[in-house]
Amino acid sequence: MMKLTTWTSFLASWALLCACGGGNEAAVSLDNCQQVATFEQIGSNKVMVAHLEQMKDTIDMPLSALIEDLRIIPLDNRDNALTKLGSVTLSPNYLMVRASQQAVKLYDKSGNFIGDVGSVGQGPGEYQLLYDEQIDEENNRIYLLPWNAKALLAYDLKGNFVQSIPLPIIAPKGVFQVDTKAQRVVVGVLPFQADDETKPFVWQQDFEGNVLHQIDAKPYSIVPDFSNEVSNDNNVPGVFDFAVFHWVAKSDSLYHYDMAAKKFMPVFTLQQPSEPVQHSYKELPNYYLLNVTTQIERTEFGFQTTGFANVLIDKETGKGAFVRVMDDLLNNAPMPYFNFSLYNGYYIACYDPGDLIEIVEGALAKPENLKPELKANLETLQSQLDDNDNTYLFIGKLRQGKAQTPTTVTILPRKKAVEHEKNEEVEIKVEKKNTEENKVERNEEEMPYTTAALKDWENYFRQNNQYKDWPKDDEKRAMILAVIEADGTATDVKVARSSGIDKLDKEAIRLIENAEIEPATNEAGKPIRMKNWIIPVYFPPR
Repeated sequence: MMKLTTWTSFLASWALLCACGGGNEAAVSLDNCQQVATFEQIGSNKVMVAHLEQMKDTIDMPLSALIEDLRIIPLDNRDNALTKLGSVTLSPNYLMVRASQQAVKLYDKSGNFIGDVGSVGQGPGEYQLLYDEQIDEENNRIYLLPWNAKALLAYDLKGNFVQSIPLPIIAPKGVFQVDTKAQRVVVGVLPFQADDETKPFVWQQDFEGNVLHQIDAKPYSIVPDFSNEVSNDNNVPGVFDFAVFHWVAKSDSLYHYDMAAKKFMPVFTLQQPSEPVQHSYKELPNYYLLNVTTQIERTEFGFQTTGFANVLIDKETGKGAFVRVMDDLLNNAPMPYFNFSLYNGYYIACYDPGDLIEIVEGALAKPENLKPELKANLETLQSQLDDNDNTYLFIGKLRQGKAQTPTTVTILPRKKAVEHEKNEEVEIKVEKKNTEENKVERNEEEMPYTTAALKDWENYFRQNNQYKDWPKDDEKRAMILAVIEADGTATDVKVARSSGIDKLDKEAIRLIENAEIEPATNEAGKPIRMKNWIIPVYFPPR
């Protein structure tokens, strides 16, 4: 490979700069960093402008500083529920996974499979490749937008095709938001050059395809090239944020489209340095996230980016820094592609179970680097992981404010294919506040919102294990399976995986039968019965 370009030497060594938080501790805010962005009046709009040449700081920021909670969800293991890694769309009670060359898969929020949304094909309501999607559970609708779409496809929450909503132009790559009650759609597309000067770039339309307001494409037009992308990340409630990623470095902005006022407004932009840089924008509740390419290389297949840096900027103060997000909720490793995991107000990551097993085992191999609560979470996760599992989802809600409350971690139990009939349907009713109808109805027991947990697990085992002096160089582990009743009592306690030594297995069962356990709870915080609770017991205690 031949290096094509590397820009600005200070960026090439950005990771070596001093952290603005001081020392090597991870920073939880940008309060002590330099101001790197200013508000400027551009036309009738007040726009935040980022200045790369003012960047002086680099910080490591923990993932927990950016999300309020993390739910680890193993997806249903039934054959027809299996999915590849893909894009995930959320609503309060649903998860939807879009992966290549298969129908979109719909699950409830605990990972139970509901069914396919439409199907792959070329007939009515069918699709080949998709670019954007939305779940509107309040109005019993799912919307899918294909590549080069002539229409937006609508389905109900059982995946049945309902209607096509025609578009005024073919959307080469498009993003959208639907207001079902108002029968209105906002769409943004790649603004490919065309002879028609009135071709829209961003527009508002009704369900019959009539354009109610549009932004002409001509001032924003680009050479037709599918290397470019459009984005609407939907991380800020009530905002249609829109940006174009340009493969050729050029000046541009992150925009808001106000549907009611019919206004298209720039809100954030990068002041290009003397050597223009390829970049992308993302808006979070409290920050703007700017990703800048530091190196592009020529390959036999064309060009690819091989170096980049993430810049986080406080939306109120303009303070910012190069940021490396550290996954303190999994393995304390850097998350270089963190910017690709933020949409719909959540951090969303998909893991293949085999890859996740390696990550968890690697983290537990260095327990000295783990805080007790992280170690306990990893051990719980490790105890249920299997190579034959479906995809695991890590979903964390983005913090809406700057108050740093602890991030909660909930690990939902693995779904076993043998517990379900192949064609079983899981039905969900839309939540309604303050009524009995807000219960999720399924053909199974209520799924826990928080799992059962052993109280003071570390001290309990060290103080009560009769084999606490077992040789460390001959460590044994028994996996114990139990039902945890709503009062915290462990029943039906048995060995799920033997330590290989009968007396140690019996001691592990005794320890769990006599332990104080916090019961699982539902989303309302009410204690509930939890089946298939599993926990490792080590000899000697770790």
